Order: sequence, then structure tokens, then C-alpha cells
Amino acid sequence: MGSCRKTLSRWLGAFCVPTHNKNPVKIMNKEENESVDSNNKKERTLTLGSVLGWGLGVFIGFIGIIQLFEQISVGIIFILMALVLLPPVNKYVKSKYNFSISKGMKIVLLIVLLAVAGALGTGSDTDSESVSSNKTKVSQKTVKEYIEVTAGKLYQDYRDNGVSADSKYKNNFVRMSGIVSSIDKDILDTPYVVLTNGSGSILGVQCMFSKSKESELSTLSKGQNITLTGKVNGNLIGNVIVEDCSIDK
Repeated sequence: MGSCRKTLSRWLGAFCVPTHNKNPVKIMNKEENESVDSNNKKERTLTLGSVLGWGLGVFIGFIGIIQLFEQISVGIIFILMALVLLPPVNKYVKSKYNFSISKGMKIVLLIVLLAVAGALGTGSDTDSESVSSNKTKVSQKTVKEYIEVTAGKLYQDYRDNGVSADSKYKNNFVRMSGIVSSIDKDILDTPYVVLTNGSGSILGVQCMFSKSKESELSTLSKGQNITLTGKVNGNLIGNVIVEDCSIDK
């Protein structure tokens, strides 16, 4: 009977689950779970660098967008500067390509990009000023102000006081009327007409014409009263010289 009990006891022990555990499972309440979760989360710190990166990045990016409507190249450079500064862009590049830009390198890049933007902006301003200057010169050449004078008065003013006459007439355009005294060519085969006040003097105002306008002089005759325009060049051997003349019809 005793041996049967021992055999039965061994047989039951093989299939029974022990009720005692040296390392029991601990069941945590809600507060303890939240505490563990918060400890497992990474702590995020707001640094001065990230604040400056966001602030300058957004500001420079806004300027770049505006510049795109004025100077595309300068706008693109400003946008590139903004991308260098913005923290999310740096984080994406680091996670995607395992590459990051140091603070010193960022400063160097910003200086280089600013220099390029300044050079492009200056070049554009210079081109604008050049175009504006050319337009001004063209308009000045197109709009001429003429001094109304007779050939007799112009000649007499130079005869009375050449210095005073130069200050008034030289390098200025005149619209001048007078009597044709002679029609000829000089030693360089340049056609000219001499105008006087009709007093019979051989000296007067020598009006020089270009060879392309030589045909206009073929219709003139001595003693004819005409009006012409030209640029006064001063006094030469008794005659007053007027260049680039055209007959005012």
C-alpha cells in the first residue's frame, strides 16, 4: 500500500504545474505605464541654433520668393540660402544621405552665396543704368534745340567778339537764314555754301554739307534766300564754320 502511494505521487508530480515562482510577473497600473513611456521617449531641447535657423531660413526664403519676380538668378540663390539654414532640410539630408553641414561650413556657404547674389544684383543695376543712359543720349540726339539767327548776325557777332560768340554759339545747333554768296567744294572735296546778309562781302558763314547731300546744292543759285540748320564750329580764317548742314525746306 505504501509503495503504491509513492508511485502515484511521482506520477502526479510529473503532470502538476508548480504553484510557486521565484520571479513573479508584476502587473503595473496606468500611472506606472505612463511613467515608463515618458522615460522611453527622447527628450527634445529648443536651442538657439534651431531658433536662428528657422527665423533666418523663413525670412531669407521669403525674400527669395519676391526676388524671383524681379531677378530670377538672385531669387534662386536666396532660396538656396534658406534651404541651408532650415533645420528640417538639414535633418532630411542627414537621414537620407548620411551627410550633415557643420555650422562653420554653413557660414562659409552663406557668405559665398551672398557675394554671388550681390554681384548678380550689381550687374543687373549696371545694365539698367547703361540702358537708361543710352536712351537718354538717343533722346538728346533726337530732340535738338536750335538757336534762331540770321547769317548776317552770326557773322557780325563773331567779328565783334569771337570769345563771346563762341560761348553763345559754338557746339550749338542753329537755324539760320541768309543769302547764298557762293556754292563750292573745299580741298577735301566737301561741298559748302557761304551765306551772307546780301551786302556783297565775300566773307560770311560757311555751311558745310556731307557728300550725300551734294545733290541738294545742285538746285541752289547765288543770290537765293534760304534757311538751313547746322552745328556751329567757330571762326576759321574770317568765315564762321557751321557743320552738318541741311537745307530747311
